[in-house]
Amino acid sequence: LIGTYRSGDAKLRGHPLHALIQELRARGSCEELAPPFLDEHGVEEYLSGRFNGGKVPAGLARVFHRRTEGNPLFLANVVDHWLPLGLLEKPPEQLTLDVPETLRGLIDRQLAMIGPGEQAILEAASVAGREFAAAVVSAAVGQTEEQVETGCDGLARQGLFLNPFGRTNWPDGTVSACYAFVHDLHREILYDRIPPRRRAGLHLRIGARVEAGYGVQARELAAELAVHFVQGQDVPRAVRF
Repeated sequence: LIGTYRSGDAKLRGHPLHALIQELRARGSCEELAPPFLDEHGVEEYLSGRFNGGKVPAGLARVFHRRTEGNPLFLANVVDHWLPLGLLEKPPEQLTLDVPETLRGLIDRQLAMIGPGEQAILEAASVAGREFAAAVVSAAVGQTEEQVETGCDGLARQGLFLNPFGRTNWPDGTVSACYAFVHDLHREILYDRIPPRRRAGLHLRIGARVEAGYGVQARELAAELAVHFVQGQDVPRAVRF
């Protein structure tokens, strides 16, 4: 028996299928095959099919691979959005691939199926960056580092939004688990959802935590900290970094 499903689908939370897969894996009675994302050549083959086998404009596959990282679901949605508008006939360097509303709707549906605490973690994480430490998210959302790590681990185990990304050691002695967004489009859509005032507050708290954690070595992260303090509207700190 061969079945397919999307491991990152939030509908699997609490679904009998999820428990069944875990049980079968524990017994050695099934094997999971996770296909990798498409490489640039795979993206070009897909685009060629969408162009009815025609020649894909030079550089277009590279643009789409960079934007979608080869995620087939994202790739299909982006092409569906742009193809009817005739924009794919433009030179690739002129394309600005905005996020289609279909993808925003998909992310919104996934977010609706997780708790408010996890949503808050993801919002703060989107401000911290593609890769982030639980310690900075903890400072931003007012949860303990243990709570943040538990929330991130739970999302990562279900293939939702995040993957584990090792750990970090800061000069002040902080040891924190790190995570990364599965796809930068996840981070981008989450970041865009945050109202401006709350976003500025998150930037400010994250910047302050990183600055405190690195102390005199904070100058090594000057570019990152400058962005946080500019967005957080702390002018003196922004100027300093």
